[in-house]
Amino acid sequence: MPSQTPSPTHTATPVPFDTEASSIQFILPMTIQHLGSDYAIILFELSQTTTGALIVTNQVSGVSQIIDIDPSHMRQQIVIDGLKPNHTYQVKLGLREDGELYRVPAWPYSPANQWIDLEIRAKVTDRPLRVGVIGDSGFGHQATFDLSQQMAQAGLHFILHVGDVVYHVGDNASPVEAFALKYYEAFKPLLRTMPIYPVVGNHDLDTATEWNGVPFYYYAFPPFATPDFDDSAFNGRNLWYAFQKMSVQFILLNTQTFFGEVGRTEQEDWLAERLADTRYAWTIPVCHVAPYCSGLHAATGSLVVRSNWAPLFESNPRIPIVLSGHDHNYERLQAGNTTYIVSGGGSLTLYEATEIQPESQFFARETHFVQLDIHADRIELQAINVNGEVIDGSVIALS
Repeated sequence: MPSQTPSPTHTATPVPFDTEASSIQFILPMTIQHLGSDYAIILFELSQTTTGALIVTNQVSGVSQIIDIDPSHMRQQIVIDGLKPNHTYQVKLGLREDGELYRVPAWPYSPANQWIDLEIRAKVTDRPLRVGVIGDSGFGHQATFDLSQQMAQAGLHFILHVGDVVYHVGDNASPVEAFALKYYEAFKPLLRTMPIYPVVGNHDLDTATEWNGVPFYYYAFPPFATPDFDDSAFNGRNLWYAFQKMSVQFILLNTQTFFGEVGRTEQEDWLAERLADTRYAWTIPVCHVAPYCSGLHAATGSLVVRSNWAPLFESNPRIPIVLSGHDHNYERLQAGNTTYIVSGGGSLTLYEATEIQPESQFFARETHFVQLDIHADRIELQAINVNGEVIDGSVIALS
């Protein structure tokens, strides 16, 4: 799937759309895969090749860019360039059929048979950088939909998903349906306006998730490149990657390489390179299996990740916080100057504590998400439950 940066045409005249959806469906609905300072990467896949265009309308000027899609590929990764700071853009996908009108692709998992139009606000320069964190959400519970609605109203710039995006894929007709119902529909209010950056979880690699020869997670979240980082695909998959926001480097890691997934040595080399990069004031690692936790996996997987990565994190003065999931609860722990957050409570399937660790500062068996407000001199952290109540808060100094 080649990434495209097409040359658009421009028009101030509204682009006509038919009221009926196309007979061509989305396999992967249109989402914002990455949002940079003046560009966006849009990802989608159709059920067949066709002609059509992205209609990108500046909501301030009313001028639309018409960006033709590649008629030879069902799967599209399109870069929209030249976005103006703090302007809002509507992004609509239209497919060419008979006549002069565009039609939107069908999305049979919604009552309206249509996916959402996207709304992009480029180069947000105001502090704080507000980040949402959620994990282990993929059961399709109503509580996850409720958390998504809460997060959509919180003024977030983007989401970090700490893994296990979809569970029990075998209960659905296909991985396409499972992801449609338990990920895309659940997070639709967020996917409309912001990227969700996931890491792979253990259940994302279950045998039932296989699709076209790979776990559907890797199919749904392919590699992408930015001006700061080349894509870090290994064996053609997005096993680990990085992106930058303001002065912060986020590194998205794959803990499954400790448990049989390919690429352990290659990831270690890549991680060392990322941690040695001095271009960024701060680095925030994100992974699925928690290096420290007091829940179900305290005596198993966490020990492996801790022994390999915790010394690297805790010896680096530019790593203030590490984010993870896997244990279905919320926990905040402190090891030296590094704060560890477990945010695996994105559903109603929750775990009790098994043995409270010496590093533990706060533990809660609650459905929740985490909000990080990253200022120049501090990170303000809140864990917020499904009722909108703050269950934990902390301030992490950046100095």
